[in-house]
Amino acid sequence: MVKFKNPSHADQNTELTAGDILLKNLPIREVARITLRQGDQSTELLRLSDNIETPLWGVADRDNYTINYELLRNLLGTLNQIKVSQSYPCESSHYNRFGLMEESDNIHEAGLQITMFHKDGSKLGDVFLGKFNGNNQANGRFIRVAGDDSGAYSVREIFTGISASPQYWLDQTFLKVSNIKSVTLTAPNDPEFTSWKLVKKLNPDGTPTANGLITLDGMTEKEIMKIASTNPFKKLFSSTRFLDLLSEEQAAKTTNPDPKLARTAVIQTEDGITYTVNFWPQLPVADATANYLLKLTLSAEETDNPEVTDKIIAAKRIEGKIYQVSPSTIAPLQKERGDFIAVIP
Repeated sequence: MVKFKNPSHADQNTELTAGDILLKNLPIREVARITLRQGDQSTELLRLSDNIETPLWGVADRDNYTINYELLRNLLGTLNQIKVSQSYPCESSHYNRFGLMEESDNIHEAGLQITMFHKDGSKLGDVFLGKFNGNNQANGRFIRVAGDDSGAYSVREIFTGISASPQYWLDQTFLKVSNIKSVTLTAPNDPEFTSWKLVKKLNPDGTPTANGLITLDGMTEKEIMKIASTNPFKKLFSSTRFLDLLSEEQAAKTTNPDPKLARTAVIQTEDGITYTVNFWPQLPVADATANYLLKLTLSAEETDNPEVTDKIIAAKRIEGKIYQVSPSTIAPLQKERGDFIAVIP
């Protein structure tokens, strides 16, 4: 029977009591591998270098793609210092009440298991994260230590962002484009699509206009520009995030089979960088709007400008990989040529 009414009595029947460090002497600097598992989801995080001061970590389930270091530091730092706020003596048959079961068909009863390993394969720590303590997350979370059969514990920390899904551990640093000079959009597999090109309007002396005006190239005498229609392009790919990273096989399985829906955007910048962005829709899942897959290739002029060099290095890091993005990410590139102009009668 779980004893909630008498905390002081409960503390006397568990291995740890209020104020005790949950994982005493956890050697976080020796952690070389971390697995996270909950239900049918699992993730493996790997330390890819032996440099203790500046370790390199990757998400094994995503081809060792760079990890979100802030999330990793928060997790290890928390587990290294976390203290018990209250203990609850109970048997394993009661773990479902805390969301701390090792296995369960009910996701709300299964705990999120976090296991840390030394590079020699030995375990350094093994815990289960359970439900939040009460209706308010500020009250903390239930947790138990693998091998401690005396009961469950509650802690003040809520472990924000910690998940057993690989995509949540990926470094979200992504495509960042600035100083756009022109954008060209084509549909390589759709002969009926009318390609278009937007260019940044320049002053007579060749400098950009003060408001960064972007206009449609090749307009006829009977066409006038809808100025507001190009406003989204001023910040195109300026602060982009992605949803997930897919392998070629995963992309092939989820790609919409209609080749006419694929698009190619060529973005040229004033820095001499050309980004070629190929994107195409995935098949919709249930009633949700279909996401898109995106692949980047890059070319750039030689430069001595360190800022431009940094942009090139950052873009090269993501070149050739297939990213899943939301429809809003490529929304400006879904426009038709007619969306930019009005026709004079």
